Amino acid sequence: MRRDMEYVIKLLDLISNEEYPTGYIHTEIEPGVADSEKVKGNLKFLGHLNLLRDAGYVKVNMQYFDDTPYIIDCRLTWDGNDFLDIVENDTLWARIKDSAKEKGIDLLKIPLESITLYAKAKLNEYLGL
Repeated sequence: MRRDMEYVIKLLDLISNEEYPTGYIHTEIEPGVADSEKVKGNLKFLGHLNLLRDAGYVKVNMQYFDDTPYIIDCRLTWDGNDFLDIVENDTLWARIKDSAKEKGIDLLKIPLESITLYAKAKLNEYLGL
């Protein structure tokens, strides 16, 4: 699965507002339980949640019962909060997008860590630090 940065940003926002799904996340089509579209959405959610966990942006308390993931709790880490602060700051986010566009770079293809480092550097520059 390739990451979808727009989805990542939405997912971080949901997690920060404690609006993420909990309980069983069905990843297989089961008659009367989950339809194929819901399963596709669940697989995308779990895939991106795992990517964010691996990158250190979220902590997830998840267990498996009969190979079905069960999410107990999920929260942003310090780095996850920093990244979300960056994308929620309209001025800083606009500067990052403009810089990427000037260089012909698709912002949504840049790793989270690089965006965060760049944003911190721009913020320090803007503040004269």
